[in-house]
This record gives sequence, structure tokens and C-alpha cells, in this order.
Amino acid sequence: MVKDAGFESYESMVDYIKNFAPLPPHAGDPMDIAYAYLYLASDESRFVTGEELVVDAGWITR
Repeated sequence: MVKDAGFESYESMVDYIKNFAPLPPHAGDPMDIAYAYLYLASDESRFVTGEELVVDAGWITR
């Protein structure tokens, strides 16, 4: 995914995103997305219906 986004490495993507994501310096790991899926698949989300869960470190708010 990093290469498809036009970056040579994960580190170069992190350097770019640090300037834009509201929650620096963390650029996101695959586990950040996995934990969101895990939550939705768990009993902890049994009362959650029809919601959009945006896991982007605040990228959409900029």
C-alpha cells in the first residue's frame, strides 16, 4: 500500500504524514486498523449499528 501511494518506504510515508495528521508523530500501523475490525467483530460492539467508523488519525479533519 505504501508503494501504491507513491512512497518509497514506510518511513518516507511517515515523514510526509507527520506534517498533516493531527495526531503526530504516529502515522498508523496495520494493527490500528485491525483493532477497529476486532472491535466491530467483538461483543463490545453489540449495541453499534449502521455507523461509519473512520480510523485515520484525524486525516479527514484537516
